[in-house]
Amino acid sequence: MPVLSYASLDDVRRCIKQRRLMRFMYRKEEVVAEPYLFGNFRKTHAFVLCAWKVRPDEGWEYFRLAEMRDLDILVDSFGTARQGFNPYDPKIEIIDTLVRI
Repeated sequence: MPVLSYASLDDVRRCIKQRRLMRFMYRKEEVVAEPYLFGNFRKTHAFVLCAWKVRPDEGWEYFRLAEMRDLDILVDSFGTARQGFNPYDPKIEIIDTLVRI
């Protein structure tokens, strides 16, 4: 059985700052996403990533860092913020890293 590696804080921060797409395993599903905001979720205080999920289905989603595995930083980048992005997301208690808009 292959060993899965956890996503690192530095890799998540780098993807946000460089506006790079990321691919990772999340709950047995391969996800490709545009990362926008990383911080502590208000309800659980867990580190979460707020991202626009490109694949398998499109839409805004929160991903717990502790459940993200095998993170790859892709060469593809993204431009302007997606509609619905809120840099002051009330579900995030403490912002660690935020994409520049």
